[in-house]
Amino acid sequence: DGRIWAHSKGGRLWGMVGANWQEVFLRKRRIPIAAMEVDDAGELWAVSMPAGGASIVLRYDGQHATNLAPGSGLGNRLVHDLLQDREGNMWLASSAGLHRYDAGHFSRLGRAQGLASNVVTRLLPNADGGLWIGTQRGLSRLDVAGRTVTYGDADGLSMRPAVALAYGVDGKLWVATPVGLARGDSAGFQPVTLEDGSAVQQIRSLAADSRGGMWMARGESGVLHIDAAGKSSHFTTSNSLANAAAMSVATDGDTVWIGTITGLNRLVDGVMTSYDAEHGVPQVTIHDLLVDSHARLWLATDAGLVM
Repeated sequence: DGRIWAHSKGGRLWGMVGANWQEVFLRKRRIPIAAMEVDDAGELWAVSMPAGGASIVLRYDGQHATNLAPGSGLGNRLVHDLLQDREGNMWLASSAGLHRYDAGHFSRLGRAQGLASNVVTRLLPNADGGLWIGTQRGLSRLDVAGRTVTYGDADGLSMRPAVALAYGVDGKLWVATPVGLARGDSAGFQPVTLEDGSAVQQIRSLAADSRGGMWMARGESGVLHIDAAGKSSHFTTSNSLANAAAMSVATDGDTVWIGTITGLNRLVDGVMTSYDAEHGVPQVTIHDLLVDSHARLWLATDAGLVM
């Protein structure tokens, strides 16, 4: 619908139509937002930062926000991530397992159903209609029949928290953990290293480009790109990144969007552009970026949700 959204720790939701920004209140009081997803109907799902140890799950239809947590079976949970699968189901990654929302109720999967851990950190759709599930103790996969498989050392993956998941242009899955980066599929994974053999660490976010490369936001270490041939390039303030502390990255074709602790950057054909208050972008931390199926860019920021 042409709007841009961003969410913040301050609990503010902003919408942009044309060149005009408007604040939208999801509730009478502002609440901090931790994660977001746009479903097939164009409705916004937002998850709050924990309040009293629990997250609030809201669904916003453009006019009204509905709190889905009370009485839904989600309970007193901290939610880390959420996504919609190709069947239209909404899934939430929480501190107590994986939850699926259906007909007003959340059902739960955990270690008893084969997940690597009850603490689920990241979610990514699988090509077969299932899910890749990042947990506090490695990676699991859920197929459409409800069967789970967990990947560990024997499969080339560390049993460490999965902090980021992304597909490369060739369909291979990239998995980032605190100790390194791996690439593979259901048959197994191989480590991805720099040219000198050192591990790629400090990854916060992953995004593939159309040329077979992968972009990585690495906090205080800036942005790293590894191309299809394995050659790495680093981007910091020394080559036009507005702030070295890169928190998130997203791609749209050959355009790379980078969120830092002071705002938004765009990289196209080697040219870096910074966006500031004059462009309507608050100079705040951008925790997450999302390019949706309508090519709209969503920003999760300290000053609100921006689309």
